[in-house]
Amino acid sequence: MIDSLAQAPAAEESAIPAGEATSRGPATPRGPVPSPEALAPRTGRAPGRALGALPALLCVAGWLASVLVGHNLDTAQDVHRIGLAVHILALVVSFGTILVIDWIGLLWLLGKREIHEPGRLESAAKPLIWGGLAMLLASGAFINPDLSSIPTRVKLVCVLVIMLNGLAIAPLMHRLLAMPSNTRFGEVARGLRARLMLALSVSQACWWTAVLIGLLNSTLRRWTGG
Repeated sequence: MIDSLAQAPAAEESAIPAGEATSRGPATPRGPVPSPEALAPRTGRAPGRALGALPALLCVAGWLASVLVGHNLDTAQDVHRIGLAVHILALVVSFGTILVIDWIGLLWLLGKREIHEPGRLESAAKPLIWGGLAMLLASGAFINPDLSSIPTRVKLVCVLVIMLNGLAIAPLMHRLLAMPSNTRFGEVARGLRARLMLALSVSQACWWTAVLIGLLNSTLRRWTGG
């Protein structure tokens, strides 16, 4: 009986035709089947990075267009007044929303709010923030900015940094929303805490700098009659 079992594999192998055995080639070792992504050729850049860079390019393009139009366009006094009114309205909408979000974030740092509240508020207020920034760029082209003035240049750079910093904060907010609602600031990873504090500091510093320079320029124009 044992001899018959030992001879069974040899009998099966001999039953395979010789031509078929040679056409199959050497047997391949069994193992995990690679995924289609692993078999696909690598192109170098991931699609997600290209899509992530698109909003930043749009921000830079919109900012540059506003600066160039404002520098080369000499608007009438009535148009300047309308542009200034829209500029102030846009400032109230965007900056006011940012202040509320940062205040809720500060309350979370103090342990008086849940971790999800700043992220949810920021997600709901995105149309107000970015709509206000778009209005700032559009109206800023009609208020005759003096690009020869160093404070005005600083203000314009601050506006660009505000937009790019806003794009950088979005992934951090998503990471906060993925954490448990009772997570405290001290329990967050050190690297994430540092990035959050840096982004919030840059946001507040640039916003207040741009607002104060804008008020200073407007006051000086009234005094000088410009």
